[in-house]
Amino acid sequence: MTLESDYPLAAKRYKVIGRANGKNAKGQSIAQTITEASGWTGTTNEAFATITSIIMTARTGTGAGDTIDIGTTDKIGLANAIPSTTWVYKVKKNNANYPAASYTPEAVYDTVDLSTGGAITGGDDFTVWYMS
Repeated sequence: MTLESDYPLAAKRYKVIGRANGKNAKGQSIAQTITEASGWTGTTNEAFATITSIIMTARTGTGAGDTIDIGTTDKIGLANAIPSTTWVYKVKKNNANYPAASYTPEAVYDTVDLSTGGAITGGDDFTVWYMS
């Protein structure tokens, strides 16, 4: 199973403890384990451009008929590293300037969280300007 999106997005998982493996926007292999310490619903710090596998190590049910749900969040990955959050200087949503208060850059994982300004919905188009 391979999951891909137009933008690298953080993965969100429900009612499972496990590990997501894949590639980020830079094409680098990444993996992140989410434990029960994250709660039964967790979100990865990394933004996955491609998820190549998900390993489930625990679940809430008996195993019979249990499912694993993987979704996306409003955090997108950048194709180049940003050493500082100030390197992201402009975001556009559907070709309109997106207010700075509506997004949060993250230099550790080279991502931009767009959830402050509302959820990404079908058909939204984002462009992120940043120094690289």
